[in-house]
Amino acid sequence: SRRFREKAFALYTRPFLDDYAASWAQPLREHLRKAFTRTVLSVGKELAASGNSEKTATWLEKCLKIDPLAGELPAFLARCQSE
Repeated sequence: SRRFREKAFALYTRPFLDDYAASWAQPLREHLRKAFTRTVLSVGKELAASGNSEKTATWLEKCLKIDPLAGELPAFLARCQSE
């Protein structure tokens, strides 16, 4: 559900073990980053479809503070802000 994904989003505040350089952590860090981005995009699309552009923009801005290069999110945010 979206509520579960929103709670999960609140827990992800930075990349997994971001300050830890061990090579074993990198694949897991990347996997979690991609899952986070997919989740944010999914919820963002649901919010946008419901017509709530302001909440959508807020949701995406939070994500971009954590991961500024999060795939298609910057372009999606720009579209939401222009509406």
